[in-house]
Amino acid sequence: MHTLTKLPGCFQVVCEPQSAPEVSRVASRLRNEYVISVTGQLRARKDPNAKLATGAIELLAQQAAGLREPIKEDTRLRNRVLDLRRPAMAANLRLRHKMISTIRRVETPILTRSTPEGARDYLVPSRLQAGEWYALPQSPQLFKQMLMVAGVDRYYQPEFSQLDLEAAWMDAPALQGLAEELVSAVFSQVSTDCLDYRDCLH
Repeated sequence: MHTLTKLPGCFQVVCEPQSAPEVSRVASRLRNEYVISVTGQLRARKDPNAKLATGAIELLAQQAAGLREPIKEDTRLRNRVLDLRRPAMAANLRLRHKMISTIRRVETPILTRSTPEGARDYLVPSRLQAGEWYALPQSPQLFKQMLMVAGVDRYYQPEFSQLDLEAAWMDAPALQGLAEELVSAVFSQVSTDCLDYRDCLH
């Protein structure tokens, strides 16, 4: 048996030589931190491990393949991002996410009039008004002060906001399904009193 790590946790993988001899041959060559692909059937463990969130189940491996050998120490030192595989470092990322999620956030416009700052502005030409320009503000200072007047006495705003997605060990259908769920979840929070496509065009 082996312990398979897949964020945010890990669970036990069991190999049975009688039913899957090829899986057993792959498993016999595994060492710590090997990257593998495993397909199998989840089942209840006979000896549950109360210390693990997934300690009540195990994966009976039916297919397995080695994808990459373990990372050597000198490689880890040259690529420190690999330290995020350590539970303590990964916990720091989750803590930061939890902290930011509790902060009140207000989205202010990115394209607006320039405010006096110490650095030069980044100018964007207007498509609809010839000879006019937008400036990407170095800080949404005017909007922050307006929010204070409006009674929003605490303000947090990332200087740049976008939705970026990275996902490991997903094929195209799984990634498409994730994107559809994400879009559905976002739009479920939007008011249903919206203009439809035809009304927008007219």
